[in-house]
Amino acid sequence: MGDDTDTEKSTQDLWDQIEKTPHFRWMSEAGKMFKTVRDLAEQRGERELALQAQFEIEIHHLGVSHPFINKDYRQRFAGMFGHSDGTEWPCLEGFSPEQFDHYEHRLHDTANPFLKCRYADVLFECHPKGCRLTRLELGMILVHLLQETGTSHLNQSEPEYPLCLFDIARAADVSIRLHSAELLTPVIKRLMALSQSLDGKRLRWVYEISRIMRGVFSSPLGATVSNEVYAALVRRVDEARAFFLESEELLMWHRNFCKELVAWGRLLPWAEVDLANYQREIGESYEREATIAVNQYGSNIMKAVILEDALRHYEKIGAKEKRDKLKVLVRQAYAASKAESCQIHRTMKIPIEEIEKRLSQYKELSVANSLCQVASDEGLVVDLASVEEQTADDKDASPFEFEIPKFVLDDDRKVFAADSDCSRFQYLANINYKTKLLINAEALLKAIFRVLIEQRGMEDQDVIGFLRRWPPLDERNAAILTVGIERFFARDYVSALHVLVPQFECCLRRMFAQAGYPTTTSREGGTQYEQPLGSFLKQEDVKSALGPNFHKYVEMVMVDQTGFNLRNDVAHGLIRPEECNETNTLMVIHLFLILTQCEVEPRQPEQ
Repeated sequence: MGDDTDTEKSTQDLWDQIEKTPHFRWMSEAGKMFKTVRDLAEQRGERELALQAQFEIEIHHLGVSHPFINKDYRQRFAGMFGHSDGTEWPCLEGFSPEQFDHYEHRLHDTANPFLKCRYADVLFECHPKGCRLTRLELGMILVHLLQETGTSHLNQSEPEYPLCLFDIARAADVSIRLHSAELLTPVIKRLMALSQSLDGKRLRWVYEISRIMRGVFSSPLGATVSNEVYAALVRRVDEARAFFLESEELLMWHRNFCKELVAWGRLLPWAEVDLANYQREIGESYEREATIAVNQYGSNIMKAVILEDALRHYEKIGAKEKRDKLKVLVRQAYAASKAESCQIHRTMKIPIEEIEKRLSQYKELSVANSLCQVASDEGLVVDLASVEEQTADDKDASPFEFEIPKFVLDDDRKVFAADSDCSRFQYLANINYKTKLLINAEALLKAIFRVLIEQRGMEDQDVIGFLRRWPPLDERNAAILTVGIERFFARDYVSALHVLVPQFECCLRRMFAQAGYPTTTSREGGTQYEQPLGSFLKQEDVKSALGPNFHKYVEMVMVDQTGFNLRNDVAHGLIRPEECNETNTLMVIHLFLILTQCEVEPRQPEQ
């Protein structure tokens, strides 16, 4: 309807046009048409009609979930739009008694089955106080209307199978909630007839039919359906499985039907369902699809991701030999995918004046005071709050990029996967943090140490002496720490890192142990083992004592898979030669210097 045409029509003409619309794919289409009525009514001062049109806009814009079909089904209706303050629109809980009264009158007055169905659906779900129809009466009306609208969806030039199944699923749900086998019986007959009418690629809709029937089986009315009906459906599901097994581009549906057969096999002990065979087929289907990903698309990354699905499946069903084989295949696929990746370079300019300003104070201080300044200079530690604020701004500026799943590969292994909003935000925050950390290390920390060594004559014994004056330092650590510092000054960064990294971990633990905090985990037989550093750093008392900025610094340098992960790479012999460099060694020394400024309050005994 164009604007010129609308202004020539009366509001009643527009309303009648909606009433005569024979088919709605989505009820929001009706909601948009009622918006035209409301706007014209407001323009012409027809306030009562405008209010009624607003009621229509709200009921037809409700978001709908579908029982049995939606895996996370919790409630029938919700707002279509959510706001940042947690509210939503339309808000069903906010519908007024006047609104519900309007819907009940409309249920009787309109002849349009789609409009009637929405009114009955909402009234049945809410059954507001003052409703003249009982819930049973509403349910009987609703089940009849749902079958009528479902038939309309199928009678379109291109049958709308999902919309039809949504309506049938709701009809089954309402029948069960009313404990009415009489209402449910024709719904089941309709489902089974539909399942038999499907062929070719349309067999994929048998999947939703199977999910609805499993919901019926598990309901209080499940026994009212004969075993013959369930068995006929299982055979149909198996036929669909066999069809999609032969299809290279639709193997996902083969797996879905295998999973349905496994689910039915657990529900129907008398059914001839070979659970082990279908479980094996699921895994092999993933492997076959992974091969197709390489042959058709030339993508080893796609192959690796699909093989990971196979790996998870084999782990789930306890197929050890297959699981071990897939671990190797996944790693090989990632190794072969290197040609598909590229490096992204970012050029940043830092004013030399700013660096010189920061360095000037170190040219005037003694070496000992300079080391103390490095240890306490908050400007050399990345501010975590500013990183999180920057990441939030990046997310708002590029929402599409934020939604893309991210993962980290190391030594041909996926060591981190960001597949949720929370993990994606954390990943991007860590990347921003790491960038700032490298800028600090390369532009400032390295420059400060070169000034102290080349212009101020700082030697290894100056650093060792500074660290030895830290009261919590154990002599056992001091002796080994001395070697690490000496190797740094000799520019032997391989040796320096392999000494300093484990010594930092030990010194950190002992600092807390001396203050009365547990650093171990106990096992069977009363034995105690040191907690993994990553787990130790997650303890709230450790976070509190170190403070958010220093804690994040330690985490990113030592254990975070999206950071430098030096502790784990050194401990497991995975560190690369190029990572044993001056910058990484300096960051570890910087951590030691900051640690000397930390004071851990003695742990108070529990009351």
